Amino acid sequence: MSLKSLRLRLTALFLSLLVVACGGGTGSSAPAPADFAVAEGNGQVTITWTAAPGVDYWLMYAATATPINLKSPPGLHLWLNNVTSPLVIPGLTNGQSYSFAMDARTNGGPGGTQTPSVTKVPRLGGASWVGLSGLPNQDFKGVAYGAASDASVYNIAVGSGAAIYKRADVGTDVALWTTATRAWADSAGAATAAPSVDFRSAVYTLGQFIAVGANGGTSNVYHSTDLSTWTASATAITSGLNAVASNGSTVVAAGEDGKLWWSTDGVTWTPGTRSDVFAPSLYPPLYGVAYLASGSWAAVGQGGVLLTSADGKAWTRSTATLPPAVAGATLRAIAAIGSTWVAVGEAGTLITSTDSGATWADHSVGKADFFAVNASVTTVDSLRQFLVVGASGVAYSSTSADASSWTLQSTDPLGRTMYGLWGSATYYVGVGAAGMSVSAR
Repeated sequence: MSLKSLRLRLTALFLSLLVVACGGGTGSSAPAPADFAVAEGNGQVTITWTAAPGVDYWLMYAATATPINLKSPPGLHLWLNNVTSPLVIPGLTNGQSYSFAMDARTNGGPGGTQTPSVTKVPRLGGASWVGLSGLPNQDFKGVAYGAASDASVYNIAVGSGAAIYKRADVGTDVALWTTATRAWADSAGAATAAPSVDFRSAVYTLGQFIAVGANGGTSNVYHSTDLSTWTASATAITSGLNAVASNGSTVVAAGEDGKLWWSTDGVTWTPGTRSDVFAPSLYPPLYGVAYLASGSWAAVGQGGVLLTSADGKAWTRSTATLPPAVAGATLRAIAAIGSTWVAVGEAGTLITSTDSGATWADHSVGKADFFAVNASVTTVDSLRQFLVVGASGVAYSSTSADASSWTLQSTDPLGRTMYGLWGSATYYVGVGAAGMSVSAR
């Protein structure tokens, strides 16, 4: 949550004590902003306008579809005084209509003519996407979100050729991606030349960003707290890695040759163990790994392989039978809400389980390959949503309890492939082929 959102939550506790009356000072009214705009999101709205110097802006909103009049407010309403743009109002209920209007004054003067009232209905994310700017024309495979050591919050995008870009979270989609100023260091902290690693996944955990990939020579894992210096892992991991995930205390990376690695500090890594009927030389590559927030981990890969683990360290190949129509299909990603699991992969493969992976149902859609799946639950009304993305700019979302019903969305008008997806209860960011980057609130 941004500091601005946190401040708004605290301010809301005292809103009922504020008076609607505007005046009593030596100032005057000021024109309301002509470009007042409200964009709905998942459990929130983002309000923007162009501010004039020295002007104090007031906002009123209410849970109603009826246009509101600041001088004759509805019975239940909220006032926010001295607000700045962009203004994020969280804690709203999806599906409920809210109306907003703004006024302005200087030096404590009376309010003038208000903006037109704007009504919006917050909704689950993933339905309305906007393009983000700044990534070069190359493939980006991973995206993450977290706080750097300067206390600012960023998305990072990682890709081929050791590419790392960052984008500050300012509550709107106007911020550009910029190249992270990168210095590289070996595991002992000594400066090195830029590695050749092609990053394929990233995560923020344990107070740092961790990026993993392939073709990096002595290390395919790098970590950073400041997004400026990236240090190689203390463990030489030369096998390619395709995915990384964390439960907050353990980090797991999965990749080529069916190998899994785990770490509790992001620096030193230990090979995971596998209980498998196949010899290690026959392990297929793994493309996705996730902590499923139900006390278990899962990894998926080529040929429909599904591995599970209770601790992210010791892994067992699942004996569950996949639906015949998708048996043997390559799986790229997996996510869960409680005991409902969703795994996706090639040629529209989309399978679901409501008993933590014991049995599976086929809900495959379309023919496009899927590369990522996200699971989120809203904090206000506990609505759940799975979102899957992939080739040709397609996305599907599901809000059904058993993830059996899916709705087609569109993420990129240019039809570029989305490889990496990061999402929370209120915000999604995706990256992909040819510098593709989009977001949804």
